[in-house]
Amino acid sequence: MLVAAQAHGVVREMLVIASFLGIQDPRERPADARAAADAAHAQFADARSEFVGILKLWDAYRAAHEEMTQSQLRKWAERNFLGFLRLREWWELHRQLKLQCEELGWKMVSAEKAGSESTFGAARSASGSNSEKVDSDPAFPFAALHRALIAGLPTQIGNRGDKGLYDGPRGRKFQLFPGSKLASKPPPWVLSANLLDTEKVWALTNAAIEPDWVIAELPHLLARRQHDPHWSRARGRVLGSEQISLFGLVLAPKRPIHYGALFPEESRVIFVREALLTGEINTRSAFLARNLRTLELAQQEEAKQRRVGLVVDEDWQARWYLDRLPAHVHNAQALDAWFGKLSKDEKAALEWSRDDLLVADQSDAARFPAYIALGDARLAVQYRFEPGAVDDGMTVAVPLHLLNALDAAKLSWLAPGFVEDKATALIKSLPKALRRNFVPAPDFARAFAEAFAQPDADSIEGALAKFLKKLSGVDVSAPDFDAAAIEPHLRANLRLLDGKAVLAESRDLAGLRTRFGERAAQAFARHAAQGMAQAGLTVFPDTPIPVSVPGAGGVPAYPALQDDGESVSLALHAQREVAERLHPQGVRRLLAIALADKLKQARRQLPVQPKISLLYAAIES
Repeated sequence: MLVAAQAHGVVREMLVIASFLGIQDPRERPADARAAADAAHAQFADARSEFVGILKLWDAYRAAHEEMTQSQLRKWAERNFLGFLRLREWWELHRQLKLQCEELGWKMVSAEKAGSESTFGAARSASGSNSEKVDSDPAFPFAALHRALIAGLPTQIGNRGDKGLYDGPRGRKFQLFPGSKLASKPPPWVLSANLLDTEKVWALTNAAIEPDWVIAELPHLLARRQHDPHWSRARGRVLGSEQISLFGLVLAPKRPIHYGALFPEESRVIFVREALLTGEINTRSAFLARNLRTLELAQQEEAKQRRVGLVVDEDWQARWYLDRLPAHVHNAQALDAWFGKLSKDEKAALEWSRDDLLVADQSDAARFPAYIALGDARLAVQYRFEPGAVDDGMTVAVPLHLLNALDAAKLSWLAPGFVEDKATALIKSLPKALRRNFVPAPDFARAFAEAFAQPDADSIEGALAKFLKKLSGVDVSAPDFDAAAIEPHLRANLRLLDGKAVLAESRDLAGLRTRFGERAAQAFARHAAQGMAQAGLTVFPDTPIPVSVPGAGGVPAYPALQDDGESVSLALHAQREVAERLHPQGVRRLLAIALADKLKQARRQLPVQPKISLLYAAIES
């Protein structure tokens, strides 16, 4: 304890405390005057540390010893409920310890002030009162003093747990003595000078401490366990947690540490797997972004073919990096420093190629196109292999204005790479009486896919029914297939877009048209054949109305006259059948407007008398 105090520069204070702990406590508490004794002793109390209270008591006793006679000093001790003989014993033991320290050449100057004879003279001289807290003075070495005490009392430390009990080293439990100044507001961590073992274990002479003081003062007694290594993108290195304990008492359960400094090999593997393979790293090394892009393209190829194992796994990728990165590269800073010193050829050798990542070159862009054509427009296609996901399979991005222009029959074929799988599923969906004629189904599906390398004008169900009938003579029609029963990924997923916003995502084209068909028609009219649309017509247009005109993106648009009640509008439609249904109604309305007077006259002349009707009946129409 004194040796540690000499290292921390608090020998003067520690001499007082060490000599106090070597005698019986001079503070008396008679049974008939407990309240008065407590009031007298309160002037020496400190809310954070009873060791500081000892220093206050010493300072008061030293001042009285220097200023009073022997009889006055006895009366002062009686007034303050202090044992005079024990005070003299304290004084003598302090003198002996001080002489031994001087023989060792230790300086008696405290960390507080070199010229002060008091252990906390600056605080007293400023106020002249012992009631002021010693540690309220910023010059008082509170932490240094208690760190020196910890060095001498390493097993007297406790951490507050449940029900006010403190957990100590080696599984010991104790409580603060009820008379302790700290008992009213127990601190999280305490240092106790004595543990009194009765029916309960009571801690006497206590002080609030910090676990970091224990860690700093007792490194030779601590047990350390590192755990939970993980990559930190913000710090650019592998971090971990360290549990620090003193004889089983946990001082720090999860202290952050630089894991790479302790375990460079393990950190290097974590760095590769959690930083390089995932891209979760802030780095100036350009090869990593290129490698991740190459990997993404390879995974897209794998998703198109819906086959697991076409792309090398993470173990291969990690081993590839570990074979090329030097042993000291396990953080972002080391990677950038090493990469910056490489030659151009060495940097190029760190980049993946498509052939490196594909186990076997089974890609076929024609079987899984990146877009499908709709007129001159190209609808982007994405592929995903994740059964159960909303967008598993083939997803087509459809602008709102082209929704009504989609050809359901063409969509049913999906991409050429799906035809064989979808044909197999459709054959298996046939009723049993028909299905037994096409066993094994995959062989018939494979023949169908070879025969229809390009989609037919009919839907895939219609084309497959004709093919099976021609092949076997069995009468099969498109309605015999249960298209709703096949796997979701064998139906095109339509992602409806309005600009960049996703309006809806569904595999039901009819359902999308029910919900958004009117909005889609309005959007199509705004995009298609600018300047042709007219409204408020009461006479036929001057120029003939064509059956179709080029629309947005080369998609055909079908103009038609539309009956608006009092007038007619000329609108363009994405669907031919809609235009053919509306146009006669518009023509009828314009005829009614042009012949309005004659219609009125005809209505006045009707009904025709029966005899005249017989005459008209003889006239051939």
